[in-house]
Order: sequence, then C-alpha cells, then structure tokens
Amino acid sequence: MISVVVPIYNEEELIVRFHAAVAKALDGVGLSWEVVYVNDGSTDSSLALLKGLQADDPRVVLVELSRNWGHMGAIASGLHVARGRAVILMDGDFQDPPEVLPQLIESWRNGTEVVVAVRRSRQERRRVLAKLFPLFYRVLGTLSDYPIPLNAGIFSLMDRKAVEKWMLWTLLGGIAFLSCQAWEWAHFIHGGASLSHNTYGPPDFAAFFFFITGFHGFHVFSGVCLNFLIYFNTVTGVYERRGHYEMVEKVGLYWHFVDLVWVFVFTFFYLV
Repeated sequence: MISVVVPIYNEEELIVRFHAAVAKALDGVGLSWEVVYVNDGSTDSSLALLKGLQADDPRVVLVELSRNWGHMGAIASGLHVARGRAVILMDGDFQDPPEVLPQLIESWRNGTEVVVAVRRSRQERRRVLAKLFPLFYRVLGTLSDYPIPLNAGIFSLMDRKAVEKWMLWTLLGGIAFLSCQAWEWAHFIHGGASLSHNTYGPPDFAAFFFFITGFHGFHVFSGVCLNFLIYFNTVTGVYERRGHYEMVEKVGLYWHFVDLVWVFVFTFFYLV
C-alpha cells in the first residue's frame, strides 16, 4: 500500500479537484493506496468537504486536529496514521503536482528509500516568502552535511523503514535528554548539592534547581513512554482497528506541553 499524507488548511476551493487528480495518478500505479488528509483546524468548509470525500471514497483517511497546530504538526500526525509501505508527503494546493506521484513510486520500486521532488519554480502569494525561501535553503544546505537541493519542499516519498526511523528518532531524542539530565543531577549531587545543602551557592538555589528540572524531567519521561506506546500501537494497527486516531493527537498535545515547559525552564532558570 502507498500512503499519501496531505495537510489541509482552508483549501475549500481545491480539495475536490485535488483528490480527483491524486486518485487519477495513483489508480495507474498498480498498488493499493490511501490518502491521509489532516485537517489542521481549517476555518472554512474544508472539513465538511473532506468528510464528504471520506464517505464517497473508502481510500480516504481523515485526521481532524482540534485547532491549527501548524504545517509540521499536521504532517507528524499524518505520519503516525499512515499505514503504507511507503509514505508520500505533499501539500494540497497543487504546488506539488499529483501527476508526479507515479515517478516517485517508480523510484521507490527501484530500491530508493527516500525520494525528494524538486520544484522547477515556486509560486508564493507573498513576495517576501518568495525571496526568503531560496535564502533559507542555501543557509540550510551550508550547515547540513547532507546536500539539500534548492526548492525542495515536503514533496517526497519515504519508505516505511524511513518513517519508523523518523518516529524512533523522537524517542531517542527524549531518552538522550533524560540521560543528560541524569548526568547533570549526578554531577551536582556528587559535588555536594541537595535539596537542603549546596556547596556551589545558596541552598535555595539547589532546591529550586532540583524542583524545576525534576518537574520537567518527569514530563519528558512520561512523554517518552507515551510516544513509545503510540509508536507500538501505530505499527501494530491498534488505531486502525479502533477506527479513530484521537490518542495520537492527545499525545502530540502533551509533547508540545513538554516543549513549552522546557522553554520556560531554559529561559527563566538557565538564562535569567
């Protein structure tokens, strides 16, 4: 099966035509397929149109987010839901042409795990973005060890193995953070800091440090456990059998909360 993940935000004028174009392109590849539409808090009739598509076409999977979480948040939700052996990411505004989908799939069939499409031109509604995108990719390409082509957006195909690796990196990042915090605590405790004593300075500072970092560390640990559960349930098809993916969004919200707590800790503790 091929999964196509499409984040949608206020695309009521294009949704029906876009899905027809995607279906036409995928019907000729000789594989089963699904399109995972992620409604990212649209304020127009996009959600109603997507529900209509889902009722008419069993290959349409709809993920409804409670509000607008942004482009990357919608993509992450779609990746958790996608069931295909290969997953294609694309925008739903026709800047990523559906007729190119068979070419991405053909490259994947030839053994490529990650296929990235490069736009010949970019059409942005705001001129400022049109100027900033090339600059962004040049700076990113300079900093990255991997060559990043200009005008390469999200339009890409990833083998299921690559998607699972992406999900696992989230878990490993959380585990790495917990390991660093454990080392930090061990260093301070070995040096003579505790909730009641602090050889480095005022005792209240040590108590505040352990309380704040412990509060955040607990939530990171909980988030890692929950993300592992989501990963396991996604791989084993639990949410597909349930018929909804509400838990994926709930855990995503919790993970966002963990990020916000870290911003607070870093800003008001380490900097201030």
